[in-house]
Amino acid sequence: MNTTQNSGLASPGDLESPETEIFGSCRARRQGTRIRRCAHVVACTALLAVALAGMFATPARAGTLDTSLWPYKMKITFSGYNKAETLTNFTALVVFSNNMNNSGFDYSRFASTNGWDLRFQNSNESSELNYEIEQWSPAGGGAGTSYVWVQVPTISSSNDCIWAYWGNTNAVASAPSYTTNGAAWDAHYMGVWHMGETNALDSTANHNNGTAVGNLTSAGKIGYGQNLSSTNHIDIPSSASLEITNQITLETWVKRNELTVPWTKIISKKSWWSDVAGYELETGSTNNTLQITAQGDGTVNTVNLQARATNITWDTVNWHHVAATIAATNCMIYFEGRQATMVKSDVPGLRATNDALHFAGVGVNVYLNGSMDEVRISNIARSPNWLLASWLNMASNAMFVNCGQVTPTPPVLSSLGQATEVTPTSVLLSGQVTNGTPPITVYVYWGDNDGGTIKTRWNYSINLGTRTGLFSTVVSGLSADKLYYYRYYATNSAGEVWSYPAGAWQWQIRTTSSWHLVSVPVQWGADASNNLNSTLGQQLATGLAGGNDQNTGDNVWIQQGSNWTRYYLGKNGVWRDATGAQANVTIDPGQGFWVKRLTSTTQSNAFFSGMVQTYWPSITFSSNVWTVFGWPLHKQLESDGGWYNGWAFAARGGHGSYSSRTGDNMIGEYNGQQFWIYLGSDGRWYDRGTTNRANVALEPGRAYYYLHRGGGFTWWAGFTGPGPI
Repeated sequence: MNTTQNSGLASPGDLESPETEIFGSCRARRQGTRIRRCAHVVACTALLAVALAGMFATPARAGTLDTSLWPYKMKITFSGYNKAETLTNFTALVVFSNNMNNSGFDYSRFASTNGWDLRFQNSNESSELNYEIEQWSPAGGGAGTSYVWVQVPTISSSNDCIWAYWGNTNAVASAPSYTTNGAAWDAHYMGVWHMGETNALDSTANHNNGTAVGNLTSAGKIGYGQNLSSTNHIDIPSSASLEITNQITLETWVKRNELTVPWTKIISKKSWWSDVAGYELETGSTNNTLQITAQGDGTVNTVNLQARATNITWDTVNWHHVAATIAATNCMIYFEGRQATMVKSDVPGLRATNDALHFAGVGVNVYLNGSMDEVRISNIARSPNWLLASWLNMASNAMFVNCGQVTPTPPVLSSLGQATEVTPTSVLLSGQVTNGTPPITVYVYWGDNDGGTIKTRWNYSINLGTRTGLFSTVVSGLSADKLYYYRYYATNSAGEVWSYPAGAWQWQIRTTSSWHLVSVPVQWGADASNNLNSTLGQQLATGLAGGNDQNTGDNVWIQQGSNWTRYYLGKNGVWRDATGAQANVTIDPGQGFWVKRLTSTTQSNAFFSGMVQTYWPSITFSSNVWTVFGWPLHKQLESDGGWYNGWAFAARGGHGSYSSRTGDNMIGEYNGQQFWIYLGSDGRWYDRGTTNRANVALEPGRAYYYLHRGGGFTWWAGFTGPGPI
């Protein structure tokens, strides 16, 4: 046997798997686990003459990932949290670096250098999670550290987990919108400032962005922070989201350069310390104090407007996490994630002000001499456990978050089944590896018997080597008009997979040529039976030639139930089966079948000539079964592509959806080109694997393949046609 390998095929579009295991060209016959097919089709879809029933994976639910498209994944647990309280929608920091925690993580396995193919899902992999990339740093041979904030649905114990995925080459065009629109932060965050820019951009949907006043970007606690020495500070215009009353949480990381100056401002929404409105977090009069100021009752009372904590252990070397909460008049101050010793734990309350928000001081107030990072303001009083988790997550990320081993995923193998470049002695077999952890080695197994998923039962195999994407192999030295079977097989470190699982459909090629897929679009007179050896058969024979047997008389293949049977036209104009007996079979209007010319192809083949009656058949489409049907209408096109006959074609009873994996599919030929389209959720038809409107039409006399999703339905029943064909 001679084989030629070729990987330079043009992409047929975004091929979802395993739905794209499309085989072959001509007829289809279900027999146990077989599909019978011939090799070359002129009038219709040379690549698609098959019933693909039961071969599609259940599509992912809305809001979930098709994880087979991501070749790498990792389990992430929150081993550092052991409190009784369940944290809901807690945004956790996940830190990535090459081989962190001996996980096998490697930046080089990402499809995007920006990390845009990164995704997260919840513990049971049923829902995609919002996240934000603060810093992505694969530079320096992958030695960089990246900081990603992931909104975790619930954290209630050290066993709770999420999953990370990456490596999908189809997810590199841009980052998901939720990574930049604030969706990663719950609605109670009025502002989240990572402090990586001098103008302090807000990561929430509130867009409370700042203006730099002399500050400089420098090393922070998480990535970069802001150096705010001397009178440098950041101003943020007031907004409704920052004019908070009743409850509030202020938190940030601070690194002080000096400890002697009292009352240095950290976060302040006041123009002066004794203003009757606003809020302020500052150091106290001595080195070991921290206080929050609020004066909601409107009176100037220097004793009552401040809640203070002592035993604060400041230094000029380390970063320190500070936080404060107000709930009505009750206050709590936190240092390094734990409640500080309060010498006064109440204030008169919060009153809104339209004063600007300031980081590190304002006006003649005392400025912070130091650096700030990760500033957050919430309009609720966060719980002690929440603030403890927030501190630990950033103070010791490896203690709070545990990244497990990178898990490889099995190959996703699609058999395109394109019987292109078919001759009586050779065939081109095509397929695609859409995903799976590299390296992936692909084989094709084939022969004149079906070996199933047992390698030793196949006559021949071809090692195609390491493959990703599209591939093809020409198999030559075949016997003409002989039935062959084949399957693709792929293997990697995660396991092995055949192009169809055991017990599902198998498929074959048949080395013949000149088959035409046609249909009967009219009703013939009073001969309602439409028997092949009646008025219908005589009309069908117009332009065809008879012979002594099926090798000399023109042939038809007709499907009855799940079986296909071959008939030939005898010299006396009688259609006969392979034994020579007169055929006793019907062809219903709207049914598709195959015709093969065995005589001179220069003779005109005037099917249905002179017929003027239009008959609208009622064709029943079963769920998830490819059905061959004929089209009884004039060819019509909309200006924007698709069909138009006064109603939306196929929308009646058809199932539209957002992709070809879940919407109805159709396969056929138009203007000499093969097409594969799907019905969208808007009732329009789209090119498979894209969002482009289909610009094709159906034609009387042609036949097509249709795959319906959902329950069965009857098409065209009771419709009135537009007139004679």
